[in-house]
Amino acid sequence: WDGRYSVAPDRFNDLGTATLVSLWTHATGRQATAATLGSINLVYIVAGSVLLVFALPGPLRLGLVPIFLLVELVAPRYRSMDTVAIHGSLAAMALAVPLLTARAPRPWMAIAWGILLFGIHKTRSVYGTYAVLALLPILLVGWARFRDRGLLMRAGFLLLGFTLCEIPWRIAVHGRLNDPRLVEKDALPEHATYAALISGIGWTENPWGIKPWDPWVAQFLADMARGPVVRISTHESERRSKAVFLSLAKQRPADLAWLYIRRIPTALGEYSIFGAAGACLWIAAALLALGLAWARGDSEGIVLVLSPLGLATCLVLQTIVIDTRYIYAHPLELVSAMVLAVAVPVAFRNARPPEPRTNPGGTV
Repeated sequence: WDGRYSVAPDRFNDLGTATLVSLWTHATGRQATAATLGSINLVYIVAGSVLLVFALPGPLRLGLVPIFLLVELVAPRYRSMDTVAIHGSLAAMALAVPLLTARAPRPWMAIAWGILLFGIHKTRSVYGTYAVLALLPILLVGWARFRDRGLLMRAGFLLLGFTLCEIPWRIAVHGRLNDPRLVEKDALPEHATYAALISGIGWTENPWGIKPWDPWVAQFLADMARGPVVRISTHESERRSKAVFLSLAKQRPADLAWLYIRRIPTALGEYSIFGAAGACLWIAAALLALGLAWARGDSEGIVLVLSPLGLATCLVLQTIVIDTRYIYAHPLELVSAMVLAVAVPVAFRNARPPEPRTNPGGTV
């Protein structure tokens, strides 16, 4: 109101920006404005760009130049002070976390990236989750192919850094949730997972006639439960959503699977770098680079490709299952471009024939 902003009531997910605004307000004694939130978003934009630069080894940083020139880190179609306006920057930060962790000069230094992961998770929890999911295949391949204990140690210190921040945060949030006013409202402390799956069905025509909008979903769940309408961000709504979604998946699994399969061309073709042709290119380049790096024992190359590939996979699945809209799916353009930027040089360096080794006498 009056050009000023306040924290949304009864919301306990993605509180990072709200926390920064609250701290700024208490420190300055002034209400947050559009300029305040714009400045915070600008910090995320700069941080995401800088982290990408430092996440890559020197020879590959040149590949970031065309990415920064061609790819929109901030979506111009969505001008807002909301956190969704910086999804591209958060994707860049989430992409950098696994790379920075794997390339930490000393295992204990990954604690810093755990703190960064905490910040990403609290700003937009889904990107913190995606960063961890992108790290998991790196750890699995690193152990299966190279028995790399150092990589596991770095991941352990990353988790330690995150946990050191998460524990006091959880204590503070739990204390707030015990407020009788919030107990009465049955507020969820995180995003509603199953409600998102229900609304996700509604983004395309479906056999159940489901629509994606929260008021419609709330009414649909009330009708299915034969009870009163409740807000989406409540435990009761999540219980209803879980029961309904599992029921749909059990009764008509083929219809649900086909609904998701039909979205794959759109998810890849509309949001990948260079469209549908680009989707074929970055997927093929990533698989080729991984195969060659595995055969040559190029552990660094595997890490460089798996991080953006893992994040791209998460974004594609998100678009297919949760939300098909541009404001949520557009970071795939950046991430798929990163897949190409690292996969091509990794494939090239591992495709070259190895240089012949010579013995001390000079013969091959």
